[in-house]
Amino acid sequence: MEQQDNWADQNKTTLKALTWDQFKAKLKARFQDPLKGQEAYELFKKISQGDCTVRAYYEAFNYILGETDLPEDSKDQTKSFQAKETFFNGLRYDLKKKLVEQSIRPDTATSVEEMVNAAQLYEDAVRIGQGTLAAKLKDEHPYINSKRHK
Repeated sequence: MEQQDNWADQNKTTLKALTWDQFKAKLKARFQDPLKGQEAYELFKKISQGDCTVRAYYEAFNYILGETDLPEDSKDQTKSFQAKETFFNGLRYDLKKKLVEQSIRPDTATSVEEMVNAAQLYEDAVRIGQGTLAAKLKDEHPYINSKRHK
């Protein structure tokens, strides 16, 4: 703790002039374990959806991206081609195919979130077709498909 207090005292003037995001980046750069960032980067390069939902994959992707030692502009999901490409490449094949059919690719998408939303719509449509979501909706909203509701 003394080392951290000493660092803060030595950099007091500089730290006061920083924005909150700059301060967080500087603090993280000073105290982050470099091996942790490198390990996260290795996971980031290999991350894939597997059989989890699009939303669960996106949450894991976000977490790992935040832990990497990539520069902050590489973590910006609206600007970073690397973030968009890595997310896209980790999607299941059927979802990638649907996104490409809609002209949503890493080089054309405005953000990772755009890819998430499009993939999630397709995933939900598949679940509806399989009856999973339809059954859930019917349980939650009994008036759906009821004879009273004509």
